Amino acid sequence: MSSRKEILNRLDCYYHVIQTTILSKQHPASGLMPASTAITSHGDYTDAWVRDNVYSIYAVYGLALAYRRIDDNTGRAFELQYSVIKLMRGLLFAMMRQAHKVEQFKQTQSLEHALHAKYNTTTGETVVGDFEWGHLQIDATSLFLLALADMTTAGFSIIYTQDEVDFVQNLVFYIERAYRTPDYGIWERGNKINHGQPELNSSSIGMAVSALRAIDGINLFGVRGGPSTSIHVLPDEFTRNSTTLHSFLPRESNSKEIDGSVLSVIGFPAFAVNDPDLVQKTREEAIKKLEGNYGLKRFLRDGHQTVLEDTSRLHYNPNELQMFEDIESEWPLFFTYLVLDGLFTGQPEMAEEYRKKLEALVVMEGDIPLLPELYFVPKESIEAEKKKPHSQERVPNENVPLVWALSLYFLGGLVTEKLVSPSEVDPLGRRFHKMRNENQIQIVLLAEDASLQSTLSTYGVETQTLEQIPSNTTILPAQALVDVYAGLGLNTKLSMSGRPKRPIGVLGTCRLYKMEGQLYAFTPHFMDNNEFYINSDPDYLVSEFENELNFTNLHWYYPGRPTMVVLLTHSLLGAARTHDSKNLLNFFSSLRSGEACNVRVRLCRLAETIHTSNIESLDFLTHKVDWSRIIHRSQHKKDKRLGFNKTMTQASTPHGGRTPRRRSFYGKSLTSPLDKIQDGIYFDDLASALSMVKKDQEEFKLKEPTCESPVQEKTSVLPVHKAVSPNEMLALTLGDDTQFAQAVESLKASVNLYDQIDLLQYLISCRPKSYHIHEIDATISDLLEEVYLKSKRLQYWSIARQAAGLLKKNVPSLTINVTDLVIRQKQVSIGTGPTEYFISMPVPPDTLNKMISDHCNDDVREGPVVQEIVTYLGNLIRTQPELFAGILRLRTHNIIIALREEISRNQGCDEEEAVEKLMQLSPYELKSLLNTLLTGPDLCSPHVVENSYIPLLASDQLVIRAQSGGYHAGNFAQVEINGSLMDAKSRGIHVWRAVILERASFDTHASEEESASFVQCLKGLSTGSVLVMASKDEFTEHLTEEALLAMEQIGSRVIRQVNYRDSYVFIGQIGSDVLEAHQCSTEGPTEKIERSVRIDPSQLEENEPVTASNVYRQFPNSNGTWLHRRKNDGSLNRVPVQFFPQVWSVLERCKGLVIKNHVLPRDPTVLEKTAEEFNFALAVESFLGRFVDPAERQVAVQVLSIVYNEKVVIGAQAELDLSKIIERSAELFWKKWAKPTQADYKMQASTLFFDLPSEGTESTETYIRLCLADLFN
Repeated sequence: MSSRKEILNRLDCYYHVIQTTILSKQHPASGLMPASTAITSHGDYTDAWVRDNVYSIYAVYGLALAYRRIDDNTGRAFELQYSVIKLMRGLLFAMMRQAHKVEQFKQTQSLEHALHAKYNTTTGETVVGDFEWGHLQIDATSLFLLALADMTTAGFSIIYTQDEVDFVQNLVFYIERAYRTPDYGIWERGNKINHGQPELNSSSIGMAVSALRAIDGINLFGVRGGPSTSIHVLPDEFTRNSTTLHSFLPRESNSKEIDGSVLSVIGFPAFAVNDPDLVQKTREEAIKKLEGNYGLKRFLRDGHQTVLEDTSRLHYNPNELQMFEDIESEWPLFFTYLVLDGLFTGQPEMAEEYRKKLEALVVMEGDIPLLPELYFVPKESIEAEKKKPHSQERVPNENVPLVWALSLYFLGGLVTEKLVSPSEVDPLGRRFHKMRNENQIQIVLLAEDASLQSTLSTYGVETQTLEQIPSNTTILPAQALVDVYAGLGLNTKLSMSGRPKRPIGVLGTCRLYKMEGQLYAFTPHFMDNNEFYINSDPDYLVSEFENELNFTNLHWYYPGRPTMVVLLTHSLLGAARTHDSKNLLNFFSSLRSGEACNVRVRLCRLAETIHTSNIESLDFLTHKVDWSRIIHRSQHKKDKRLGFNKTMTQASTPHGGRTPRRRSFYGKSLTSPLDKIQDGIYFDDLASALSMVKKDQEEFKLKEPTCESPVQEKTSVLPVHKAVSPNEMLALTLGDDTQFAQAVESLKASVNLYDQIDLLQYLISCRPKSYHIHEIDATISDLLEEVYLKSKRLQYWSIARQAAGLLKKNVPSLTINVTDLVIRQKQVSIGTGPTEYFISMPVPPDTLNKMISDHCNDDVREGPVVQEIVTYLGNLIRTQPELFAGILRLRTHNIIIALREEISRNQGCDEEEAVEKLMQLSPYELKSLLNTLLTGPDLCSPHVVENSYIPLLASDQLVIRAQSGGYHAGNFAQVEINGSLMDAKSRGIHVWRAVILERASFDTHASEEESASFVQCLKGLSTGSVLVMASKDEFTEHLTEEALLAMEQIGSRVIRQVNYRDSYVFIGQIGSDVLEAHQCSTEGPTEKIERSVRIDPSQLEENEPVTASNVYRQFPNSNGTWLHRRKNDGSLNRVPVQFFPQVWSVLERCKGLVIKNHVLPRDPTVLEKTAEEFNFALAVESFLGRFVDPAERQVAVQVLSIVYNEKVVIGAQAELDLSKIIERSAELFWKKWAKPTQADYKMQASTLFFDLPSEGTESTETYIRLCLADLFN
């Protein structure tokens, strides 16, 4: 160990260089310091940037700690400590002068309300106008809070008054929505083109994550503080930012696929990522793509301070970005981050490696080491550097030193020489990530009253009533907690309102709260059925409860156990009369087992949880909370004014669906341009098409996409039952108030909820919602609310959606769900056609709600359904992200159309009826249907292994041999068809279908979901289909009764005899006899069974009509499976892995891509955007959106993949016309299989072509390859 004298000598050396290069620049009055003393063509660096100031003072902070460690008696420790405090207070004062902006920004997150990110070094005043610079830089404010937390914990007294404490608390509110607030980021430019377009940036979100974690619970008065001087961060706000960051990395933003700034997020100073694998991946990605000999590039194609940059303008033109490739300036700053990262995380080799690299970049000025801002390639070396990157010598720019970089360089030196330790610089231990405990969630079930408690006990659900809980405990809804926290940060002198009334998530309500000896528990917000109607569906509530249990278990890092208090009410359970309510009761009863969805739970009484719960004190709000008002609001009830009769509440048709007049009333929004093409059964279309071929009719042509003319709601006629006679109809026209009085009378007398909601829709079209109807003594809004509440309680979901649309109800967490989608690179669209709006970045709730209201106004129910879909998509992407593989753009209107088509296809109903069935689905049923749509490719062929056309023998026969060996009998499944031998690769039941062979496997041992998919596969078979099945390993564990019945329906006689790990094989032709073999697990494999099946591929007889049952004899097809799959995938815009970088490569090799009259040009697309840039993917996705038919879009995706994989030579001046390639491929297919005709049968050729498998002898790939060979060879 070094002697005290040696240590003092080293500290004196550091004091000399830090005093000379950093402290000498600190202003004596304001305490602020300039970023640099340089004024160059690239800007004036003499202002005080918040970010630069904090980073610049870190070296002083480290040196102060070093002197304090040795008990300095020269006064330097004191001087350095208060230099740090002076700078931090200077920044604090500069920001406090803008307290009004912080207050506005909390509500709006608007650019004009952002805190300024730089100030006048002398006065602390603003230096640039609100709209003259990109002030919104959340990372800068977050860095200030992070340093404040570290320095306060280290004993530096920076905050002196309660006003300052309240301001800092409001800065927490300022940054806590970083996860959904696009900003200008660390480089102050937003989009890399620097057009002033802010983006979500990983570096900003990461710094916010670190700041929120660091400052939570910090008492800003140190050991001398009280309850009111601590800072509070709600756990859900931290978690949302953290999960967003982990989803975002290693990407920096939509326009920057990687950025050097992420090093500050995964390492010093943030240490914001707790996943070691993600940290490693991000670091490697940054080093691989950005590192040079002189530092790291900021990001790819960064033109800043290169000699080719046009300094006369701030922005770049899109087509000039490529010229900066390989000559981007390199910043030594990033090596300092890597040095500190290695030192703080126990990687000395990495620290030493980059410290040596830094030594070579230091510019000496006497005995003072300086670090330049960056190194650039001189003009004369540009061409040589482009030819061979990293080969040319670079020179430093004029900004020497960059104080920020120099400060981190000195701090790294202090730690390297062990003059200060990482634990002193990071007293909160942020570099050590908290390990997630094995949580056990405590669940307390409360009953609304003794009557409900008695009913629940008969179902085995033990509860307490509110009267039975301890007298010092109060149970309140989640909204009451929102009201309580509104007092946090409240300061009238600063005109700051405290915490905005944002929803508080489940982590916040899983705490118990204590104030002045009284205990408060808050029920979770997702159990509040007064929110959106989806929470009134018991089945949906069960799924949400399971999701929230998983979420809580995954993100609970706090002392004590999470405690979930659930209040069961009569309205929630419907008196336990319905099947759905019994499902909810069964779920609560099942919690007694101690486990729910792999999460440990414990049902207990409230008093039993107190000693093991996480209890948060609210004593800091003693004088700011009006408990009596909050409790009164939570108990508020509403009066009922409209009649109701369940028997008479029915739709106008016997089947409960809406009539055509109702469709006219709602509007046309649930139709699509392809409805005429998509309507009807697939084989009916084929039969019709082929009949046209036989008749040689001229009408046999491609139908152009058709759209019905808009239905104007103002002229829509709505017949409603009169009050005087249920048999007479009242004709109402929306917006025409001549029948207003009669409609009021009908409403007053009506006991039918369907009529009531339609009448109210008419009334609201004539009067504002606030209009008071004297005959009923209520406003229209009150009556709508009453119908809405009744429909929720009684589960009339179509009415609930209609009422929600009229009341413009919104899902409280909708913005969170949109954010969860867009941060995972899923663009969401609202509306359709010219009014379709695409969301690529998080948007504020008010903006999102207005967007839905403006763009989903054809059908009053579409807005609520869109909100449901976005909510379900958000839930699914959090819990099952694999469902979204290959999906970039989620178009809500197209998804609704696909859901409608799924209903129409499965239930054999027309478009109108399918729409009504869709609207009448419960929220859980709609969510399940959406899940089915997302797993669409799995419905008929879950794990497609191989698709090929089986060549027929001379005798036009299929000779099939099959054998199965269970787990103990060789563990194989083998099928031979006409000499082609195929083995199964995985466990389960394997299915082969011919003549076009589709091979699929279903692991029915693993789950009932696989069994359900197996059933769907069997149900999709038509008469005459050839089917081969063989088991491997085991397949009976979760083979459902429905699956057994389906097997028996196709002819199996022994399936019920098959037991665990037995061997089983099946050969059959639907509608004919079958051949089976079964062997017990201990008796070896089955015998090899063989069957010949005659296939007649000949053309139909001259006069034989074409029907659905014989069409397959004339054309290869897959019974509609592949057409359906392509339509589903097209509606979801699904693409293969690495598709967009492949398209970039294809586009680089040609002049452009063409769809009809639309072109995606190479220039400037490739010049502006990099291959893995999200914005490039969006450009391609928008281009592919030009296809009207989703199936055609999917074939176009395949064309592009084949062009890339086959390295097709297109030519730099040639265009790749996707429409032409698809058209010609379909024609090649048609010419091979159809009889010569004179008419153009493009429509039918395309439909048949789109139903081919994607791969194999007779597939779309086969004809696309032939077409490409013709066009480009």
